[in-house]
Amino acid sequence: MIKKLLLLLLPYVYFPLLAQSSLQQQVKNILKTQAGVKSQLIDLDQDQDDDFLFQYHCSEPLCIEIYINKNDSLYLVYQQEESYELYQEQELLLLLKYYSAAESKFVSHRTFKFVKDSLVLTTNYLTYQFNRLPHYFLPEPYHVTILNDQYNVRFSAEIRENDYDIIDQNLDSCKKGSNIIGKLKQNTSVKVLAEVIQAQRRWLFVEIEQSSMDFEQCPSIFEEIFPNQKLRAWISSNFVKKQTN
Repeated sequence: MIKKLLLLLLPYVYFPLLAQSSLQQQVKNILKTQAGVKSQLIDLDQDQDDDFLFQYHCSEPLCIEIYINKNDSLYLVYQQEESYELYQEQELLLLLKYYSAAESKFVSHRTFKFVKDSLVLTTNYLTYQFNRLPHYFLPEPYHVTILNDQYNVRFSAEIRENDYDIIDQNLDSCKKGSNIIGKLKQNTSVKVLAEVIQAQRRWLFVEIEQSSMDFEQCPSIFEEIFPNQKLRAWISSNFVKKQTN
């Protein structure tokens, strides 16, 4: 059974933890509540005080909790069942990934930056576990309008039909043995992130709002598991029109 995600993203509401205790004592109290596998004191929002990342066993993958230090008190601002990576670009960013249960093959990607004791969501999308990602992305993405109804969305930049590899791996698809993982409604807009020419056809790697998907024609479990996240996948350029503004 696919587990429901627990998502508590609370950028404006904080829950204080023992405001009168020292920071070290607050961390100890948090660690007592779960069998932690990774913990880290780090200045996430770069305001010259230590915040706290805590990862512990709850299921597969691990659960993560994020506490922001505000006036020497730790506040829980994020709790989720997923893995994470912390990396630095121009600012400190947190990349969260969630791999859904075995019945679904979608992966959730969310990136946050930390601003003044809060989290700000910067990217929020899904990919298919078997997605063939582009080697490079366009420096300036653009939008196209979908001209045909029930326009195919694929996990790779190719047409695959009656493919026994897909059947054997029991991959989620709209049509058994195909690489089609969704259908687009006519006259909807998608963002083009990359392009590739393959087998004399131009393919577009796009980011799709869920409101543009036709779930009646191609039901997908990610609509329930990952509400409000965009999907990144491939479409053909044959029946799309580039938007000029």
